[in-house]
Amino acid sequence: MKITDKINLFYPNDVKQKYAYNRRVALTKYPKEYLENLEAERVAMMLLPQNPDKVLGLMLELNDDIETLNYRLDCLEDFIRQPKLSDTFRKIIRRLSDNNKELDSGRTIPNSFMELKVRMDELGVFLDCIDEIGAFYESNKHTIRSQAMLNLFEFFVALPHMQEFITVKNNLSELKEIFSKTIRSVKIGINFTHDMTPDVCGIVEISSQKIYPKDNVLNRILFKSGSGDMQFEGEEHVNSATRNQPTDMDTALFKELDKYTRDFSRRISDAIKNYRELFFNDINELEHQLDFYDGVVNFINYVRSRGLEMSRPKLTPMADRKLTLTKTFDLCFFRQASAADYKKFGDDLVVRNNIDMLNEQFYIITGANNGGKTTFARGIGLCQLLAQIGVYVPAESAEISTADYIFTHFPKEEEVGIDSSRFTTEIKQLREICSLITPGSMVIMNESIQSTTPDECLEIASRHLEILAAVGVRGMYVTHLNGLYSKALELNEKNYPSKIGSLVSTVDEKSGKRLYKMEKKPPLTESMAYTIYDNFGAKLEDVMKRLGV
Repeated sequence: MKITDKINLFYPNDVKQKYAYNRRVALTKYPKEYLENLEAERVAMMLLPQNPDKVLGLMLELNDDIETLNYRLDCLEDFIRQPKLSDTFRKIIRRLSDNNKELDSGRTIPNSFMELKVRMDELGVFLDCIDEIGAFYESNKHTIRSQAMLNLFEFFVALPHMQEFITVKNNLSELKEIFSKTIRSVKIGINFTHDMTPDVCGIVEISSQKIYPKDNVLNRILFKSGSGDMQFEGEEHVNSATRNQPTDMDTALFKELDKYTRDFSRRISDAIKNYRELFFNDINELEHQLDFYDGVVNFINYVRSRGLEMSRPKLTPMADRKLTLTKTFDLCFFRQASAADYKKFGDDLVVRNNIDMLNEQFYIITGANNGGKTTFARGIGLCQLLAQIGVYVPAESAEISTADYIFTHFPKEEEVGIDSSRFTTEIKQLREICSLITPGSMVIMNESIQSTTPDECLEIASRHLEILAAVGVRGMYVTHLNGLYSKALELNEKNYPSKIGSLVSTVDEKSGKRLYKMEKKPPLTESMAYTIYDNFGAKLEDVMKRLGV
């Protein structure tokens, strides 16, 4: 049995894992703009700085299986509820993983006493870690609730009773005993020529007892005393200088004693083989999964330390087409704001908003420039994305239906403006999206259809909006085309699956200050620029009065 045959912290079973793999393969033909437009890579770095690719992999999977997502959320909540999983258990697993890497580097049969000892010590570390995990679970099992972590501990607790484990343990125990008793000393004879040149040497005697020579002048030269026992000066010097590596003498002697050491080598190799078949190749993936949960918990704690909230999304079937968030915010803006000002908290740091797609599934978002419209839209897309990798979302509460895909269209600033070639490219991109969307899709558009004249933009945007409403997607369209809302009201009369609503980025009417709050109301009949001009701009009567006219 391998560890992944028993547990996986991302998938409840092999069937769910295979489904996720097949889904990811099927989605390779879909556009990946949502990763860039939602700044998914930045979010992955926030959640798991040391391995963001692990998070990006889950984002590309965009899992829509509610059982799998709740399985991950349950596991995440064990880590949130029980800090010792990160503080203590995680350290044991890391030591176990490091031990695996050490054993993995020594696949060949030991050919020296030192190498044999190192292998035995490494197997000893493995056994110690398993004992520590069992003790940890016994002390903390009342706090573990997720099926993922229960499966994990069930595997480790059962491990000492498995035959492969027992074989490793018995082999190691017997090896230590035999190794300590079989060869404790070797007498080597050296023949010299008449001019004291070493001529021939060989093993004279092998003993299970240590050598303690008589105390005389010659022995004082050749031996040194340590704790009352006499030891070779040369041996002590070699061992202390090369504690982790075999010397030429060590290797040569090991080979010379082949008929004695052959059994040691074979048995330690068999023990490592059993260990590898039992455990080896799976612990690295387990460590990556634990890192993922550890990173997410750390980020959630950081967000909460700044007076904001991340919460578990209540996931509903795709057919429900729901998205309800309270006090939600954009993680990318939060990170930027929190790094710039450590004194602000809560709404002073990041303005939070509500959204409900129960009655209207698609929103036109209008309002003043730099009023937070794009940031808001990106934040909603990120909530959908994070819910579908199985983690908390930036909101005080969340109810989200899964989506089969997230489509985004965010033309770059330098692409905005009348330009026929850019307009052609934009229309082709939108056509590709329309060729793939289903009622289960989310579509987020930001200043799309801006590359031709205003009248033409309004007409073409209306056509595209009708397609989205007729299909029944959820989403939003950030735009300056205030007149689009009147078209939306006409579309709502056609009773398409998606009703279209309006959100407006508000400003203070007196000062013109952006409030970054999204209000559910029709677009302003006049441009906010006119309001600002009325408050702060030049007036004809004032100029004429100054001139005395």
